[in-house]
Amino acid sequence: MLNFFIVVWGVVTLSFCLQVFTGTDPAEMIVRKNYLFATEEQIQAVRTELGLDAPFHERYFDYIKGVFSGDLGTAITNRRPVIQNIMEALPVTCTMIIMAMAWIVLFTVLVAVFSVIRKNGDF
Repeated sequence: MLNFFIVVWGVVTLSFCLQVFTGTDPAEMIVRKNYLFATEEQIQAVRTELGLDAPFHERYFDYIKGVFSGDLGTAITNRRPVIQNIMEALPVTCTMIIMAMAWIVLFTVLVAVFSVIRKNGDF
């Protein structure tokens, strides 16, 4: 059970670090999506609104608190809650997983049958 929590903590921490250290500024992306010639004041206002101007450790603990409370934040691309985007994509994702597993089972059975038929490599 402890291993589970260590893995979850590692995944959450890694996703936070990837988000922070990608080199892109989410506030700038949001503002430039609406205004091509955005001013620094507009970008700074969005940074403040999103809490991106807070120190690293405060942002990390807010992120951890949000993940464990079910608040995954707002998507940069469409400004909707992330959980809503996940729920929309979940049925298609599950369908793809089921189809992939079906293909794997089918090919595994075919390869196993073929291997049994040609047991000694004889044709």
